[in-house]
Amino acid sequence: MNLMNYILSLLPITTTLSVPEPSTIIGLGILTTFGLGTGFKRKLSKANK
Repeated sequence: MNLMNYILSLLPITTTLSVPEPSTIIGLGILTTFGLGTGFKRKLSKANK
Protein backbone atom coordinates (compact mmCIF):
# COMPACT_ATOMS: atom_id res chain seq x y z
CA MET A 1 0.00 0.00 0.00
CA ASN A 2 1.41 3.36 -0.89
CA LEU A 3 1.85 6.06 1.72
CA MET A 4 -0.64 8.58 0.30
CA ASN A 5 -3.39 5.96 0.14
CA TYR A 6 -2.64 4.96 3.73
CA ILE A 7 -2.80 8.57 4.95
CA LEU A 8 -6.02 9.21 3.03
CA SER A 9 -7.55 6.04 4.45
CA LEU A 10 -6.98 7.41 7.96
CA LEU A 11 -8.95 10.56 7.21
CA PRO A 12 -12.72 10.72 7.42
CA ILE A 13 -14.36 11.01 3.99
CA THR A 14 -15.88 14.37 4.93
CA THR A 15 -12.39 15.83 5.36
CA THR A 16 -11.54 15.20 1.72
CA LEU A 17 -14.82 16.74 0.54
CA SER A 18 -14.69 19.85 2.71
CA VAL A 19 -11.76 22.21 3.28
CA PRO A 20 -9.53 20.63 5.95
CA GLU A 21 -8.29 22.61 8.93
CA PRO A 22 -4.81 24.17 8.66
CA SER A 23 -3.52 21.76 11.33
CA THR A 24 -4.66 18.83 9.18
CA ILE A 25 -2.80 20.21 6.15
CA ILE A 26 0.35 20.76 8.22
CA GLY A 27 0.07 17.28 9.73
CA LEU A 28 -0.31 15.67 6.30
CA GLY A 29 2.62 17.70 4.98
CA ILE A 30 4.84 16.50 7.83
CA LEU A 31 3.73 12.88 7.42
CA THR A 32 4.25 12.98 3.66
CA THR A 33 7.66 14.63 3.95
CA PHE A 34 8.74 12.14 6.61
CA GLY A 35 7.44 9.19 4.60
CA LEU A 36 9.13 10.32 1.40
CA GLY A 37 12.34 11.11 3.27
CA THR A 38 12.57 7.64 4.81
CA GLY A 39 11.62 6.06 1.48
CA PHE A 40 14.39 7.90 -0.34
CA LYS A 41 16.93 7.02 2.36
CA ARG A 42 16.07 3.33 2.02
CA LYS A 43 16.42 3.50 -1.77
CA LEU A 44 19.74 5.33 -1.49
CA SER A 45 21.14 2.88 1.06
CA LYS A 46 20.14 -0.06 -1.16
CA ALA A 47 21.64 1.63 -4.23
CA ASN A 48 24.96 2.28 -2.46
CA LYS A 49 25.43 -1.36 -1.39
